[in-house]
Amino acid sequence: MADKISLTQAVRGNLLSLQRTSTGIDQTQTRLSTGLRVSSAIDDAAAFFTARAFDNRASDLESLKSNIDLAISTIQAAIDGIDAITDIVQQAKGIASAAKATGDTNERSTLAVQFNELLSQINSIANDSTFNGLNLLQASPDNLAVEFNEDNTSNLTITGLDATTATSGINIAVAANN
Repeated sequence: MADKISLTQAVRGNLLSLQRTSTGIDQTQTRLSTGLRVSSAIDDAAAFFTARAFDNRASDLESLKSNIDLAISTIQAAIDGIDAITDIVQQAKGIASAAKATGDTNERSTLAVQFNELLSQINSIANDSTFNGLNLLQASPDNLAVEFNEDNTSNLTITGLDATTATSGINIAVAANN
């Protein structure tokens, strides 16, 4: 027969207090290691599932924000391309005015070559204005679709523009040598 250990009321109270303290320390260590006040459904089921729903919502919103940031960068690449094309068109306009003002065919021929090189640069810029695989300025421009909420009820589609010198684009004809 086993010997029984008798505990006084005070010792029994102290033992229960130590057990509660140990449980509290374990819970605190779990919270510190996970960074969560409620780390599982056992701690507090309602709070756990509410927190899980908020985490999922935050993840969805972060994904939407990331897609919006990519769309902004794509549009910025197109704006930069349009600005560069505008500068080159201004240069081409100056060359065309100079060719119109001169009667020398050799000078006109040289200006025509310069003009055609500028047109080539316009096409190169239009075809190189790409970000994240989308080009809003090329001969067959892409369209950019942006979603602003999870259920896609708030969205925007940006239609690309053919900014090449072709007739379907900005329609600038190649200069003849005369």
